[in-house]
Amino acid sequence: MSLSPLSCALAAPDEAPAPLHLTAPDLDLIGVPAGTFQMGSDDKDPQRFPSELKVTTVSLSQPFWLGKTEVTRGQWEAVMGPITEPTFIGSPKDLATLASDLPMADVTWGQAIAFCDKLTARERIAGRLKPGYVFSLPSEAQWEYACRAGTTGLMPASTADRDATIWYMKTAGPWTYSMGAKLNPVAEKKANAWGFHDMLGNVREWVLDPAAPYPGGSVTDPLPLKGVFPGKPQKEEIELRIMRGGCWIDGERGTRAAARDWADPTKYAAAPEKKPDGKPGSDFRGGTVGFRLALISEKMRAAVDPFVRTLATPPVAVAPAKP
Repeated sequence: MSLSPLSCALAAPDEAPAPLHLTAPDLDLIGVPAGTFQMGSDDKDPQRFPSELKVTTVSLSQPFWLGKTEVTRGQWEAVMGPITEPTFIGSPKDLATLASDLPMADVTWGQAIAFCDKLTARERIAGRLKPGYVFSLPSEAQWEYACRAGTTGLMPASTADRDATIWYMKTAGPWTYSMGAKLNPVAEKKANAWGFHDMLGNVREWVLDPAAPYPGGSVTDPLPLKGVFPGKPQKEEIELRIMRGGCWIDGERGTRAAARDWADPTKYAAAPEKKPDGKPGSDFRGGTVGFRLALISEKMRAAVDPFVRTLATPPVAVAPAKP
C-alpha cells in the first residue's frame, strides 16, 4: 500500500492537494482545498426540511482528502477480511454473486469507524501516514463542501442533472420489497465538478457528526460533540449520528445536497438482536447506508473519541503518532 504523495508539503489553503491512491485497498482519494461555503437550506428551497434551516457560513481551515467513491465491498474485504454473512435484507446466500464494486452496505457507524482506524493503524506502523492526519469519516461540513463542489443554490439544479448523477427512486427503480436492495456499482453515474461519484444517492453515507441543529452565522471547522435531536429541547440529548446523500430508495427531496438523515449509530444497519421472547427484533439492514473514506486532521477525529469508546463495537487501537 502506498501513500507517497502525502509525504510532500501540504498545498496552500486555496489550492487542492494532490490526489492519493491506496493500493490495498484499491482506492482513490481526491484532495479538497480549504475554503468557505454556505451550508444548509433557506426559504428558496421548496423541498427543505426543518433540520436544514439556519444557513451557516462554514470555513474549512485545512485541506482534506475524500474517497472518489463510496467504500465498496471489495475495498472493505481488503481491510477487514472476507464478508461471511449477508449484510442486508435480500442479499443472496451466495455472497460471491455480489459484485465487489457495489457499495458496502450495511455497516453501523462504529463498524465504519473501525475500518478507518484499522487502515490508520496499518499505515502509521508502516510509516506511510503523514503526521497529524488519520483516516476517518468526514465531518458533515466536509461532506457537504465536497458534495457541492463549488456550486451554490439548489443542487441538483435540474432533473437532467439529477438523472445523470444520482441513483435514486427514479433511476434505480422500479422496486418492490421482494426485490431486495437496488444497489448499483460505484462510479457508473457522472461525477460532480470535483470528481466525486455517488455523493448523492446509491447509499446514504455516515459522517462524524451527531444530529444537531445548525448554529447559523459563521463558524470554522464545525463538529458538534453532543447530539440534540432536531426539533427537541436541548436537554433531551441522544446520540444519533448523521447520514448524508440519500439512497437508491429516496425521491428528489431526500437526494439533495442539503438533505440530512440520522439514526442510532449502534443499531441501525446492525443484525437484529432477539427479543425477550426469542423472536428476532427489527432488522434495519435495508442496503441503504454505507460510508466514504476521508483523510482528515487527527485533532478533528480525536474530538469524537469519547463517543467512539462507548460503542458496543469497539474501535481498532490506533498506534500513537511518532514524534
